[in-house]
Amino acid sequence: MNRADYWADYRTDYWPMTGAARVWDALCRHIDGMAIGTTMAALHERGALAMLTAQDRTEFGPLRERLAANAGFLHVALRLLADQGWVARQGEPGTDQMTITPTARGRVVMTELAGAYPAAVRSLPVRVHSDPGPFGTLMRREWGLPAGVPPDVRHQVLSHLNGHLVAPVMHAVSSGRADLATSRGAAEILAAAGWARLDLQVPELTPTARSRCRSPGSTGTR
Repeated sequence: MNRADYWADYRTDYWPMTGAARVWDALCRHIDGMAIGTTMAALHERGALAMLTAQDRTEFGPLRERLAANAGFLHVALRLLADQGWVARQGEPGTDQMTITPTARGRVVMTELAGAYPAAVRSLPVRVHSDPGPFGTLMRREWGLPAGVPPDVRHQVLSHLNGHLVAPVMHAVSSGRADLATSRGAAEILAAAGWARLDLQVPELTPTARSRCRSPGSTGTR
């Protein structure tokens, strides 16, 4: 089972999709984005994704040679893509004979959505205590992702991209290193995610977001 399917099954089995469950689902996807984001940015900028989608199946050895890539790092990157449900791998893992086949959803991501990952990676480290700058605008504009792609694929990628801003901010807030009342960047980012209110005298988390901040393991804090 790939990572995307795991989270879908996990949230369905353990939480009905209440407000708190939706926040938890989004947070899991945001954290996932932090793991996959730098990998996708590097693969996109090196041309690896274009190589993978140029044909039905790609052998690892020739791909590694064309990219002049470290074999270990490239294998890990492809495993991350497989975890997202974007490629299928056949053959012995860790060998030049292994083949990689993009899935249907993976082709959409690699050809139409992957270009947004480098911008999300450049947003790090997040400006928690000041104006989030152009990255807050990108988040509000959904990173410029096209509308004419399968909604579930777009949602998966959008959650990844937003995670580069939301996950660090939620960690800062839940650990006490940021206060929405005084941290403009944190308040604006969480409001864009629907997790904070700016229409009050003092910005504050929504009740469902507050409950996730108090839950063990929500952002690595208690």
